[in-house]
Amino acid sequence: MPASFHPPARRAAAFLILLAAAVPAARAREAVDIAAAAAQAAALLKEHAGIAFEPAPPPVRAATPAELQAVAEREQETLQRALLAPEQAKILARKTAEQLAQSIHGKYAIGEREILVLPDTLERTARAVGLDAGERDDLLRIVLVHELVHASQDLHHRAFRRLEAARNAEALLAFGAVIEGHAEFVSRRVASKAGLSERVLALAVRSSAGMPVNDAKQSLAAGVQEIFHLQYVKGRAFFEHLYATGGDAAVAAALGDRWPADTSVILHPERFFAPPGGGAIDWDRVLAGADGPLAGWEVSKAPLGEGIFRTGMAMYGFPKERVDAVLAGFVDGRSWTCKSGTKDLTLLAGRFKDAAAREAYEALDREGMRRLADRKILTGFREGPLDLGGGRTGKETRLTLTLLGQAMALYHVEYAAGPAVVGVQTMSEREAGETARKVLERVAGPLGAD
Repeated sequence: MPASFHPPARRAAAFLILLAAAVPAARAREAVDIAAAAAQAAALLKEHAGIAFEPAPPPVRAATPAELQAVAEREQETLQRALLAPEQAKILARKTAEQLAQSIHGKYAIGEREILVLPDTLERTARAVGLDAGERDDLLRIVLVHELVHASQDLHHRAFRRLEAARNAEALLAFGAVIEGHAEFVSRRVASKAGLSERVLALAVRSSAGMPVNDAKQSLAAGVQEIFHLQYVKGRAFFEHLYATGGDAAVAAALGDRWPADTSVILHPERFFAPPGGGAIDWDRVLAGADGPLAGWEVSKAPLGEGIFRTGMAMYGFPKERVDAVLAGFVDGRSWTCKSGTKDLTLLAGRFKDAAAREAYEALDREGMRRLADRKILTGFREGPLDLGGGRTGKETRLTLTLLGQAMALYHVEYAAGPAVVGVQTMSEREAGETARKVLERVAGPLGAD
């Protein structure tokens, strides 16, 4: 089965629907304990991380799952409208919020600027994993520290305003890696200095992401696991590298005017200080012709990072070493998310180190797609050549991808030249298929000439 440049990114977008990039989590026990623990957490944060709130920290209160679900659904719909048509966004926002209300213990509510906690859920988790009273108190303090860091990101750095500009899957993934990675970096720093339980710290991070904590047999989709790893583990490592190299000034810069441009910077933190150079493609020139067919569309343009491919390829089930070896050849790219009414279109352009590196990626993707076909996750695959004019031939592909009961019919067109490849995809072929082909025709010539 031939490979395609786009499906990994489309799967990544689907996984982002399941794991909110901006849904921090928290837990608590009883109202009186919440207030006391919140004050303790704020004091620990000020003493060990230098983060203080003036005149006071944001409010923390107990909430029901229904209250949390309502807040999460509102935030989720805003996020998912960046990726989906309005009706799809509304439906999936509701489903995602329902899942979150059952799997997390609370959250920092962005609009309300308060922390919601679910006391009963904390108690249930504590009993399930056998926490003693001291460990339970540590869990509450660690989680409140994590949530207060999110509040600091919002109040001190205005980080959540960046969600307004995060209109595609790559930007949302990078946003989550920054805010969750930073919160984990600070939480571990505080927990270590305060002597809080390491066991509870590991438990807290899984709960913060809405991951199962009380049943080893439970598991989430591989793509969601990869998002968790990128945002919480790699994101934390990114800030650890920044702190070790540039101290608090570098950490502050990453939350401010040097916010990471894409997930490749998160995965390779040395690039924060010395971006890679040489052999660059002038993407603005190559993609300029696409503006014509997309006149009147709402278009969001952003860098394309390595993380979107790691997330999308995770469900293939390949050993990490194989994925690492192939994605070591990825250099950079661009991502356009385009909408016009109910029509959608996504453009991804990627540059590899050389043609061999691009072909190695395509070979691994081809093998992975065969695996999905064997598991009936990918069905109805049809592919053929596509005449792009000027003696250039691309390919067009039709397939149906089913994730967690949601079937997505995808139409994809693609052209590769040397180390670079451009793919254009839509879930509304009847309305947008011709536009996808015209976009690819416009960029194929400049891509081959660059």
